[in-house]
Amino acid sequence: MRIAFIVVAVGLTTAVVPVAASAAQTDTVGVAGYQSASGWQPAMSQSLPPLQFSGAFLGLFDALKQDERAATDPVRSQFEFAINIALEWQLSPHVRGVALLQSGTGGGVFGFQGPGVNVTDLNLVFDADLSGSVEAVSLTLGSFDTPFGEETAFLTSNAHSFGNSFVINSLFYSVFGGTVATLNTLGAMGTIETSVVDLTVALTNGTDESAANADGNYGIVVSVGTDYGLSGLRTALSFIKTDDNDPSGSTGFAADLTGVMLDFRAEITDRVSAKGYFSRLRFGDADPATEDDLSAWMGELRVGKGGWHAAARLSGWTPDDSDGGGSGMSAVLPSSGLAVRLGGISPVLDQAIRRIQAGVGRAIRDNLVIKGEWFFDDYRRLSAGRSTDVIGVIVSLNGRF
Repeated sequence: MRIAFIVVAVGLTTAVVPVAASAAQTDTVGVAGYQSASGWQPAMSQSLPPLQFSGAFLGLFDALKQDERAATDPVRSQFEFAINIALEWQLSPHVRGVALLQSGTGGGVFGFQGPGVNVTDLNLVFDADLSGSVEAVSLTLGSFDTPFGEETAFLTSNAHSFGNSFVINSLFYSVFGGTVATLNTLGAMGTIETSVVDLTVALTNGTDESAANADGNYGIVVSVGTDYGLSGLRTALSFIKTDDNDPSGSTGFAADLTGVMLDFRAEITDRVSAKGYFSRLRFGDADPATEDDLSAWMGELRVGKGGWHAAARLSGWTPDDSDGGGSGMSAVLPSSGLAVRLGGISPVLDQAIRRIQAGVGRAIRDNLVIKGEWFFDDYRRLSAGRSTDVIGVIVSLNGRF
């Protein structure tokens, strides 16, 4: 038996009520009152809005080896565990509240949440299904994944990797959101789905995942996607502009970020699919003497049959200044890849990186998947005369409820 805690507010009185929940995959809980200091009191309505529970659990073993590691440098090989819990309230036929809690053991190499609990998504969603050329509209207010690129919907987000052929994300999204995370932002996001195109527009605080917005600037993200007239093929174009580099205070990437991305997904046959993206980005540092631009890209091929899948992915991160000299690039250029500082040497930022991933997976049940993954981060330049290439393996078990 699971115990759900329902928070009921009447006037200025708030109480937490433990309510027994069924063991079904989706639980609906309602009570007709709340517990106050004076005893059980009737609620203003006969029942609370339906409350649905869902989530995911991820357990894995990973082992990484970085070139030229000394005996005194830390070994990166461990078991890691993470959990997501999603709560959704249907407040009316067209309004729902969503909260996503993420946690885990923490302390690992990929950035899983933990050991505390973090609230990542927290929003109200207004949506409606329509008829005619406009099929659906929605408005999201609160915290949500930054909708830059359609690959966002398939990223690993802490304990949830069901949309990902692998466990770790491609290079660009490992920088943008995290190796096993998405980039949350705060603001408003509207989506319109039509019979021809889908349009998403978001106005946000920027690239900081908290409510911090010290510079007072706002970011905008626009995405347009379509599969109209394209048998088995979907394409999308996304744009982002957010200035988080300001004398009054910098947050998030601390950059004046501008980016455009073109991506595609193709169902080649009923067993074979491919997808990819190409992006140009600028991490502006307000210094005209530095090179701020870079390219990021990814290509993936997946084959599936009878619950099994095999996939290969190649992704890249290439600053326009990639000579490995350690100077001349943007001062706010983020680091990429899984290499860390060893022996007092950090990987130089002005270099190209390639990530190669290959893996297989097996759906044991609809809600239980086991995966094996091999990856290689190829750093194209030496750092202080040393290679910082990283090779690793992951074995994971991912369940959802």
